[in-house]
Formats: sequence, structure tokens, C-alpha cells
Amino acid sequence: VGQENQISFFMKDGRALDDFSPGRYTLSTQNLPLFAKLIGVPFGKSPFRTYVYFLSTKTFINLGWGTPSPVLFRDKDFKAVNVRAHGGYSIRVTKPRVFLSTLVGTRGLETTFDLQNFFRSIIVSQFIDSLGEQIDSILDLAKYYQEIAIAVKKASFEAFEQYGIELVDLLIEAITVPEDVQLMINRATGIAAQDPERYRAIATADALRDA
Repeated sequence: VGQENQISFFMKDGRALDDFSPGRYTLSTQNLPLFAKLIGVPFGKSPFRTYVYFLSTKTFINLGWGTPSPVLFRDKDFKAVNVRAHGGYSIRVTKPRVFLSTLVGTRGLETTFDLQNFFRSIIVSQFIDSLGEQIDSILDLAKYYQEIAIAVKKASFEAFEQYGIELVDLLIEAITVPEDVQLMINRATGIAAQDPERYRAIATADALRDA
């Protein structure tokens, strides 16, 4: 029996075979043509083992992502800065057969914990790449914050799509740096409006002094 917003799939040997929309069904060779063809005998004449997956097609909201450990960012002023980030995202399975074939059948991801870890790794990877593409100094983080968020969302959308998943929304709630780096940034920010070049020079001098 498939509930509302559910699609059920018969899986055998890592392959997604026959599928059913919500409702109650009595199984037979007539409504399991792919499965019956695979086992090569009339349904009900020979024992077999299979798996049935019930896949929800609703939108899953308020999922969290974050860097499990600090990410090393190559900074032209500070040389190297450990960066952390976290946020939220929402997804929806739009191509159930692709989802099952790529993540369940090929990668063997079956639990919510495994799937969320995999999704988080995708987003973190795209965040790291997008951060390096958008800025070359952490001093410019505030200025290009929105551009970074847009770039991460776009890249992650394309990455999720190959697994039959639509990334409905993605937010970056915070990008943080170590406290000592933040203090340098705050010190330089005090004169940034009057003299942007001196702003960068002060922050660079602090970094070199500490090094």
C-alpha cells in the first residue's frame, strides 16, 4: 500500500524495476512486467527475494549542513585561514528511478543518516570551490557574501540534479573565521570607509607580524 506522496519501487540486484503510484495493489505478472522478465519465470511459480522501497516525493525542508571541521582557505593577505560555514537546505526527489539507481543501487545509501551525510559533503565541496572562485582575501568576505551564497546554491543544484534530486533552496547562515583573524578584520574595518588601501595594509601587517 503506497501512501500519498509516495512511490514504491521493486529493487533487485541494485536495479530499480517496477514502480507504483500511491494506492493498494495485488501483485501479479501483469503489473510486475519488468520483475517477471528479470527472474524469467511466471510470477508465483518460484521463490525469489527482492526489496520494496517506499520513496517520498514531498519537499524535505529545514535540513542542516555545515563544515564538519575547519576548511583551509588560501588567502592572499593572511596566507592561510581556517574557515567554517553552516546553513540550511531543502530538497525534493523529482526523478525517483534515477535517485534509487545512483544512490541506493550504486552507492548503497539506504539510511537517512547516510543520505544526509552525503548531501552535506556535496554542499561543503561546492562551498569550498565557490569561496575560492569569488574572493581571494577573507577581507572581502562581507562584500561578496551574497555572491558566494548564489554561487554555492547554483553549483549544488547542478550536483544534486545528477542524482534525481531538486535542490529547492539553500542558505548560508554564517561563514566564520578564527577569533584572532576576526579581531584583525575588525581593527582594519574601523578605517575602511576612509581609506580602503590602508585597511588592507593594516590587516596584512597584522598577519605578517603574527607569522
